[in-house]
Amino acid sequence: MSNETVVNQEAVETVKDIIKDIETAMFSTISEGGINSRPMQTQDI
Repeated sequence: MSNETVVNQEAVETVKDIIKDIETAMFSTISEGGINSRPMQTQDI
């Protein structure tokens, strides 16, 4: 297993730990037309 893979797995675990109690979040993108936001719901992974 490469060091990069280990770092990526640690990052995924960190994000999972941070969002474990959050059910809904807003996903926002910026384009020429402005800011677009949409609600997102977390899932078990």
